[in-house]
Amino acid sequence: MKSLSWLLVFMLVACGPAVAVTSTFSTVSSYTPEATATIISAPLMSTHNVTFMPTSIPPTATLLPPFTPLPKLSKDDSLARTLDLLNANSSCALPCWWNIVPGKTNMRVAMNELLSFASKDTIGSGNGVVVGEFLYLVPKSISSIGFIDVTLTSRSDTVDQIDVAHLNSWKYQLPSLLQTYGMPTSVWLRTYKSDYGMPQNTVPFLVALFYQEKGILAMFGETDGQVLGATIRGCIVGAAGLTLWSPAQNLNFDDVSTWKDYYDPYMTLEDASEIDVETFYERYKSGDTLPCIDTPAELWPDQ
Repeated sequence: MKSLSWLLVFMLVACGPAVAVTSTFSTVSSYTPEATATIISAPLMSTHNVTFMPTSIPPTATLLPPFTPLPKLSKDDSLARTLDLLNANSSCALPCWWNIVPGKTNMRVAMNELLSFASKDTIGSGNGVVVGEFLYLVPKSISSIGFIDVTLTSRSDTVDQIDVAHLNSWKYQLPSLLQTYGMPTSVWLRTYKSDYGMPQNTVPFLVALFYQEKGILAMFGETDGQVLGATIRGCIVGAAGLTLWSPAQNLNFDDVSTWKDYYDPYMTLEDASEIDVETFYERYKSGDTLPCIDTPAELWPDQ
């Protein structure tokens, strides 16, 4: 299960160059309805450098005032609410998620709603940034690990970024994304040429679809690449994890992929393979062809 400290390293929203800061955060864990939310001080991160953006972050953490929570739903009602929202999200096109619109929806209003039916939650604030992580129990047919993870990030009064993970839905598989949202602005790859810690000739293979004008990053991280001599082949499977932000921010891929500072960087599809984004889109949007990408092993580092 992801921890909030892990998530904070991967904060993605930006409007300027990244700034590394060291901070201690306050957290609220395992939420229970009370008259107001209680902040329990805990040193979540005291020695790690965390990359935050933009550079105009307020110097103090003032974005987590007390609020009166909505009534907590029962387990059965929480599941029903989660399933209703998952089924209805087609009427709330990305980057909207569960009626939360990045750049428009008030952060406290959004957190209050998500808290009312979350199975578990963690809320942290520091350096002018508030992050709320919410877990929702669902059937294994919807998530192979039995829950989905929704994380909100804010540096203002509104939700700036939404991250959705562990959701296995046809809506977010490759053909559906291409059919619904069209050709991506760019496609990015990351892999390795060595199989350290994995089965022989098997390596991680990540594919990211970046929709700059729509505020969507769809990350396919369940794919394993196969080392076939001088070539690594990765075939995209499963549903994408999502990072969503307001298109008005006009972010580029580097802005929303700060994890490249901690791991080896991504390469564009054109630089890493013999196909371009248009060919990728036309070839795989129908779902009739297995979406596999070949890339020269010599381009990639060892693990």
